[in-house]
Amino acid sequence: MKPSNIFLGLLLVAMPAAGDWLVTADGRLVETQGSWKVSAGVVIYTDTEGKEQVLPLDEVDIEGSRETTALRNKTDIADVAPVEIEALPQIGAPLEETARIMIWVDSLCPPCNEAVALLRELGVPFTTKDLSQGGNILREYRKRTKRSTGGMPRIEVGERTLYGYDPRAVRRAVDELDQVQKTEAEELLAASRQALGGDALEGITSLTARADCRGPNGPFTTEVISLKPDSALMRQVSGGSRSEMVVVGDLGWQTTDGGAVALSRAMRGMVRGHEFHFLTFDLGQRFKDHRATGTTEHYGTPCREILMKDELGRPAAACFGSDDRPLYLEHLPPAGMGNEPIRVHFQGWQTLDGVTYVDTFVLRQGAQEFSYDYTEILPSVIYNEGVATLFEPPAELRENP
Repeated sequence: MKPSNIFLGLLLVAMPAAGDWLVTADGRLVETQGSWKVSAGVVIYTDTEGKEQVLPLDEVDIEGSRETTALRNKTDIADVAPVEIEALPQIGAPLEETARIMIWVDSLCPPCNEAVALLRELGVPFTTKDLSQGGNILREYRKRTKRSTGGMPRIEVGERTLYGYDPRAVRRAVDELDQVQKTEAEELLAASRQALGGDALEGITSLTARADCRGPNGPFTTEVISLKPDSALMRQVSGGSRSEMVVVGDLGWQTTDGGAVALSRAMRGMVRGHEFHFLTFDLGQRFKDHRATGTTEHYGTPCREILMKDELGRPAAACFGSDDRPLYLEHLPPAGMGNEPIRVHFQGWQTLDGVTYVDTFVLRQGAQEFSYDYTEILPSVIYNEGVATLFEPPAELRENP
């Protein structure tokens, strides 16, 4: 299990162009066309049929892939570029604000080091307080316990406190906290759906949203049509250019003067990532492994945060206000489109027929900022024939998907 707040990613690394191979964690060999690269916690490669593919990093044996590539290319492994590891951008609130595990240690305490190593192995967020630093840390410790000596380490796991190092007790306490966090996250997501419309949400089969937008390059317009369960269409007009891209399940295409052009997985992810009007309802389905981490702040407003994972197992987070509406959503961009996290700040809402939709929001990624102001939201409780036709794959893609 990997940490919820601190994840390992990789710098983009190009492998030798000829005869590259990937070795999966379960021992499968995957031949690639040209080089493969690693970015933001995923491995991106082109298969032998020329299609871009993505694998979660924890499903790939990186060193085994290097060795196999060297062996198949009849070259020394020293000639295969090593993989450099860097920390992925932090997702969610700072660790100290959300960690529900705190371990008090002393630098001269061997069991303390073993306990810290176990918590890292378990992949849970935790805060370490080193008493050997004295000062405020020591005063805080004495306020929290009458046992100022002995019984080290002291490990606070949720509402439980463990003295000394017992691996079985630590594992049991972490498992219990994990279940508590999952339950709290499920309850929070259910409360949010109820606040946004409850049963009325189930009847919406398609949703069209049109927005006036502004970004670093000036104004543009966006129209996104979502069709349950897994289809989305995005039209954007900026200046004199216009684009239209469609995703149906694992198939995606862009219509051009010459016909339909298949979209890469990254571009399909980009289209699905623009369903902001739908995401507020669908956080429980579009993301997995939800865990409540407690209360933090969003621009000075208290909110309850959950950490999640996207479909590739990469970190994401959402935070909910006192009215159970989401205040922000944070996630990594589609695979291959950079490492900077995307944070969507929900600002305005409107209610139609008992359902509350996000009305305005600001999206920030690094130094870039985009504002969205929805001019029209059109929900439908039946599959409109005209809308459904938009999602019919072009003949050339049906024959050669």
